[in-house]
Amino acid sequence: MADRNGEQTLRLVAHQTHYDFLDLGAAGYSLGDQLAFGETFSKRGDSVGRSGIACTVTAFEPPPSDVVTVNCVGTLRLKDGQVNLQGLLELDGLADPGPFRVAITGGTGRYRGAGGEAVAWQPNPPENRYIYELRLDAEALRR
Repeated sequence: MADRNGEQTLRLVAHQTHYDFLDLGAAGYSLGDQLAFGETFSKRGDSVGRSGIACTVTAFEPPPSDVVTVNCVGTLRLKDGQVNLQGLLELDGLADPGPFRVAITGGTGRYRGAGGEAVAWQPNPPENRYIYELRLDAEALRR
């Protein structure tokens, strides 16, 4: 549904299915460590897609702080195409519930040429369920 700003908002419920933190350098956060996860998406109880997201540690605060900066790249595979996401996030630890705001950088199928932003947050931490709001440029979706 398009709003007065020319955006279409798609709201999805994500259930995390896979998650791993790859501690690749020195123990604890270090440059290049990886956070990778996958989710399944539903809308009104129906399965509508999956995600694959990888985040690379680009900065971190020294202990005892748990603040880490990650560059995340992800793809959401939905029924009518894919949506690509990317953003630099500052996390207060790996269990940070968000909200996280990233750019929609394009897509395929119905989402070809899409732009806008995606916001994700965890409504009931530590439950592995997230809400995604994709705020898509409605003009790109009409092409």
